[in-house]
Order: sequence, then structure tokens, then C-alpha cells
Amino acid sequence: MLSKRNKQIFSLLVFGVIWAGLCFGLFNVQWFAGEAFSAYEEMTTEEFYYEGTQEECQAAGLGTLAGCEIRNFNGGIWWSLLAALLFSIAFAPLASALTMLTYRNKDVTDAWIGQVNGLLFAIPTAIIWAFLWLICLPFTWGLLPWGDWSFNWWKIFPFGFGLIWMGGLPLVITVINFFKKIGSPEYNHDLVSADKDRIMDMISGSNTKDYAKVKSNKSRLKVLRAEAARGGLDEAQQKELAGREKFAADNKGKGSAIFVAILAVIMMIPGIVLLIIGGVMAEGFIEGEGSSSYTLEIIDEDGLGDQGFIIFIQATPGDFNGNGMHDYCENVMVNANHSGAWMSDPWTGWSSYNEADETRQVFELEISHKSSGCDAQHWPKEKWVNEVQLVKIGRACYGCMAGNTTITAEYANEPTKPVGMWIQDGEKINESTALTIIGAILTGIGVLTLVGLAIIKIAKSKAAAQAVYHVEKDLIEIIESNPGQPVRFKLNDPPKGRDAWVGIYPASTGDQDHGDRWRWLRDIDVNNATLPGQSAGKWSIRVFKDGGYKLQHRLDFEISTSPQQLATPTSSKEKVAGNATITTSKSTYTIDEGINFSFTAPKLPDDAWIGIVPVAIPHGDEAVNDSHDISYAHLGGRTNGDITLPNPGLGTWTLRLHNTDNNGRELTHVVFEVVSSHGNAAQLHPADGRYELATDELSWNEHNDRALAMGGHLVSITSAEENELVARIAGGRTVWIGGMRKGSGNGPGAEHWCWCDGQPWIYANWAPGEPNNYGGNENRIHLYGQNKLWNDVGEGWRGPAVYQLPKEKS
Repeated sequence: MLSKRNKQIFSLLVFGVIWAGLCFGLFNVQWFAGEAFSAYEEMTTEEFYYEGTQEECQAAGLGTLAGCEIRNFNGGIWWSLLAALLFSIAFAPLASALTMLTYRNKDVTDAWIGQVNGLLFAIPTAIIWAFLWLICLPFTWGLLPWGDWSFNWWKIFPFGFGLIWMGGLPLVITVINFFKKIGSPEYNHDLVSADKDRIMDMISGSNTKDYAKVKSNKSRLKVLRAEAARGGLDEAQQKELAGREKFAADNKGKGSAIFVAILAVIMMIPGIVLLIIGGVMAEGFIEGEGSSSYTLEIIDEDGLGDQGFIIFIQATPGDFNGNGMHDYCENVMVNANHSGAWMSDPWTGWSSYNEADETRQVFELEISHKSSGCDAQHWPKEKWVNEVQLVKIGRACYGCMAGNTTITAEYANEPTKPVGMWIQDGEKINESTALTIIGAILTGIGVLTLVGLAIIKIAKSKAAAQAVYHVEKDLIEIIESNPGQPVRFKLNDPPKGRDAWVGIYPASTGDQDHGDRWRWLRDIDVNNATLPGQSAGKWSIRVFKDGGYKLQHRLDFEISTSPQQLATPTSSKEKVAGNATITTSKSTYTIDEGINFSFTAPKLPDDAWIGIVPVAIPHGDEAVNDSHDISYAHLGGRTNGDITLPNPGLGTWTLRLHNTDNNGRELTHVVFEVVSSHGNAAQLHPADGRYELATDELSWNEHNDRALAMGGHLVSITSAEENELVARIAGGRTVWIGGMRKGSGNGPGAEHWCWCDGQPWIYANWAPGEPNNYGGNENRIHLYGQNKLWNDVGEGWRGPAVYQLPKEKS
């Protein structure tokens, strides 16, 4: 059988291979890396390229357009950031599995595993950060490619004094810390391996609160935690542990957090500056605002064509004549001509060079995005300048190369009337977009980092407060422990996971000697749990995690023999709200008695109610009590009276009075106890013998034959007391009992059922909806050890059983 950790590794490896195959085979994430690499190659090529414009290259007769290659910044380099993120996601399961392989068979601490995983998943973030500062931004700012050393020697300053440290240092620190952490695992046994004398020496200084001055605070904290897990701390030591937990939580990772916060602020400052610059550029217009005629020069330094000019006019958008076009486009005529060459379909794979043609109309309607025209289904871009509403009408000279552009505007019906234009430079708008994106990325990373640090700090503070709470509050609280009765307890800090379990042991035995006195935590209510009743003596409750014997908590306690209390009336008058009271006839009832009591209350709604609720359920909230009540009765408008409720079974209970059945509140309560009518339930035996649990999983007939061979039979149950004891002996299992169906009919009573030993059928404890004789062949009975209820079942079902056997000879 594979261990839990080996199963996790195997599952991660299988999933990781499948996931990586999907990412690279189906999702094609490597495309982004290919685009980034192609852009890098294009920008760093050492082949000949012409540094002038396309026109100058063509005029010089240096070759075709393909031969007149102009090297320029390629925005595809930014794909490297997305490629790094997607590659990290693709390889994350495999990386986790390979990391787990390094400590596969080591009993390392959960805290150490969390630190390793944190560093592992910080590496992709550090890589993206390095790409941003060492590749993407330097190319954007013109610092890369490096070029001739004699002209570019000055670049050592921005790289040497800023970019390398900003981009590379976090990655180097993260990788080094990851491998250092892998190389120095922290083991669970180290927590308790310190010399006992040194432990006691350190504990003896528990009154000090100056934990910062204690050099070995970390080691001391580990020791105290280990001792607390074993239930070995006294009150003074528990207080010291609480203080040290808070101090450790407050100071853990402070230096790293401050460093990360500084980096975040350093990122936010240029990010905010870039956002401001980008925003200002996006709103700026070329000089001459409001003119009806412009002559503008295009330089086109890269020789690939220009973004042209974006034209706004003063108008009101809307299709008021209903012809599908904004009216202002019909009323205004814009003309634009260019003196230089131009590129058709610029910045695409099929762009082509065209000679100059000054008669070509270079204006096109474009009110929102490319190809939007002036269609009324698109709303135009708008701007406000000095409370004047401007709307976009189009773009001029998109793809034009070096030359002069003339733009004029006039009204269609009044050619002599000038139309004011506000024009933006398309190249600057592109630059502002790039600056805004970069600024948003930097600012966003900085803000998210600070928010993350704040969340981590809050979480650590809560964890520290929780740790103090659990130290100040018993990790295991005994609610009830009487000889022979189920031990009721509460777990205040149960371990997480489905494999955690709890058992009850004689105090002096080892962890493996649980004797089947254990339960999975997933199967119990940790706020009101029970384990099988034991005899008087010293016992311990032990909580384990991971399905093995990894001890989480332990509490030693004593079950003491005490005589049964005399029945005395008990009143809740000291726990009243207004004049509401509950008065029981006695404080202790036997299991065969009804719970009778009287009450007084102010005038309440008809749905006010009194119910029996386990003593461990918190007081106050009616809805909580309603979800846990065993039985109840509505007051029906009465302000006093007597009520009798069914007996809830052995244990300590409360009667609780509520003002309404609709999200109300608890007004008062009283505590009572139910005990065996034979005094000590451990002494309850059948008159002619004893009970014995047979754990072999057999059919009803096989168990009964074996019991008969031993001189007994399957158990018969004729009272609630016996049912309680048989359920306790079953220890949570579902077990055969001796009930048999008479004939083929169905019903719960003696006319349909009998006991295999001939005992009269005077008691039953069927589960809701049972017996149902499902399939027509459910002729036997088994008892659910968890809830003590019965179910009819076919005799072929295989499971354990409880036998009723003769007394052993002395």
C-alpha cells in the first residue's frame, strides 16, 4: 500500500503529465514564447539594415522594399511575461510533485512544507518580475539591444545601478532560499528532542515577558508547543506559550515583509508617474485648437508608416433624421492630402510601399474604432474642452510616411463657414497607451503586493489570537465522565483532514493500544463527542492526524466513582429573563422515566417552546438550539403549566425555554441528568449471563450458530437501558441483534417480530421509516451503533454481532 504522501506524489505526477500535455498540445501555450523569441531575434539581429527612411532607401537604390529593412522596437517582446506565467501554470503540478519527492520519506513539519511551497510558487513571480525589468522595459526604453560599445557605454549605469538589482535580485534571493530550505528540512522529532533539563530550565523563566531578549525563543517555542500537544504544561507554562505565540506571530517575517513592501512602493511610484503622463498625453491636442485648416509634418523615423491624426469637431452625436448615420458626419466635410509616400495595410504581414500621390484622399470616417465609419449603431468617442463637447469624426493619414499633410473642414451646406477642428497626434496616442499599460501593470503589482501583505498580516494576527485562545482554553474539554457511561468531550482545536481520529486509552498505555476505542473525527460532532464508557481509573483522550499515530493533542483525566445523587428539585430561577422559569421535579432522572417539569413565563407567541438540548450546545441562539433539540413542546400561549417530555437517554441535558420558533432567543434553561436505573451502568448484564462483541463479519445465521455453540444466542433487547448498553458495546459499529420477523407481513410490533431466545417483544427502537421490508426479504434486524436505532435487513448481510452468553465460571 502506498502511503498518503506517496499517493499524493503519484497523483500529482500523473495529473502533471496530462496537464502539461494539454497546455502544450491543446492550448498551445508555447506560441507566446515563440512570439516573444521572434521579437527578440528581430530586435537584436546583426544583419545589415538601413538606418534612414524607406523613401531614402528606395531612392538610394539599395534594393527592394524587403532589402530596405528598418529595425525597430517590436511589442511582441511583452509576450514573454505571459509566456512565463503560462509555462509556470503548465509545470506547476510536476514541480510540486518533484519537490515532494525530496522529502517523501521524511517526517518534516507542516510549517516547513508550507514555507517550501511558498518559495516554490514565488519563483514564477520572480521570473516574470525579472523579465519585466531586464528585457521588456529595457527594450521599450531603448536600452536594448546594446549596440556598439563605443556609443552605448553609458547604459552600464541604468543596468548596473538599477535594473539588474531591481529585476534580478528577487529571483536570485527566492531561488537561493528555496534550495536552502530544501537542504535543511525541519523534522517533527526535533520539536521534542531537546534535553529535558534544558526544557525545564527554560520553562522556569516563564514569568518573563521580554521574549525579544531570549536568544533561543524559536527553540523554546517549539519545545513548549510539543509539551502542550502532550498535555504537559502547567498554568504558568501555558501563559508563557500564549505570550511567545503572539510575539512570534507579530515578528515573524517582519524584515522580509518590509523589504517586499519597499519593492512594492518602488514599483508604484514610477507606475503612478507613467499613468499620469499617459493620461495627460491622451488628452493633449496639437497647437491651433479650433482651426478649420492644418498643415502638419510627418517625420516617420522608423519608415514603417505613421499612425496619422485623430480629428475631433464640436458637435452633438445622434441620428436625428433616422438614416442610420450620425447627423454631424453628414453636415461636415473633411478633406486631407499628403505629399509623401504611404504604406497600405501598415504593420501587417501584407503591408506594401506606395509612391507619393498628393491627389489621394487620406481622410476616413472613424468615430470610435477602425472600420466603424459613422454608423449610428456606434457611439463616437467624446471629449470636453473648456465645457465644449467634442466628438470624433475620423482619422487622417493612417500609414503615411514622411511628408506634409493638409487637413481642412467645412460645412456641407455652408462651404464658406469654417469648422473648428481639434487634432491629436496618433503616434503620441499610441505612446500614451503604452505608458498607461506599463504604469497600470507596475501600479497594479505594487498595490496587489501591499494588499497581499496586509491580508497576510491580518491572517497572522488572527492565527496568533487563535493560538492564544487555544492555549488559554483547554484543547480537549471533558463534559462528562462517569464509570460505565460514554465519555463526553469537546475538541477545541481538531486537526484538519479526513484521516484524523480520536481514541480513549488507559493513561499508562502506548498510542497503539487503543483497543478499538476510537472514532474518526469526520464521523463525530467535535463539539459534543462521545467514546465508549470505561471503568473508574486514570484515562487519556488522544487526538491523532494523518490516519497514523502522529499525536496532535492529549488530555489525561480520571473517571472517579461517585454515589448516585439523591433526587432534589432544581429551579432555573437564577437564570431568568423577565419572569420566565423552569422547575424540574428532580435533578437526576433514570433512563426509564419521562422528563417532567413545570414552567412560568410572560405572555409569549403561541410558537414559544421548551425543548431538551445537549448541555454542550452554546446558549442564546434559538435557531442553534432548534437544530440540536431531542424533543420539544410549544407553550400554545400558556404562561404556566406542567409538561412531560420523552427521556433523551443517558447523559447530561438541558431544558431550554425560547420566546418564538422563528429565529428567536433563549430565555432561560435548567440542567438535569439521566442515569441508569441500576446505579452503575457498567454492572448492567442480562440476568443469566453476559454480553460479548463478535467482530467477525458474518451472516445472521452464521453468528447465531456460533453463539448457540458457545451456549448463548444473539442478543435480545427488552428496554432502553439494554439498547444503550448494546450500542455502547458495539462501539459505533452496525451489529446483528436477535430480532426475527414472524411471517411475511410488515410492522413494528410484536405481531410481526420476536426474539430468537423467546423473550417477549416489549421494546423497539426503529429508525424513521423502518421496518420497511425492502424487497420483501428483510427478515432480521441490525442495530446502528452510532445512533442506537434499528433497521430490518436480509439475513445475508455480513457484519459483526453482539452475543448474549452464559456467565463465565469463576
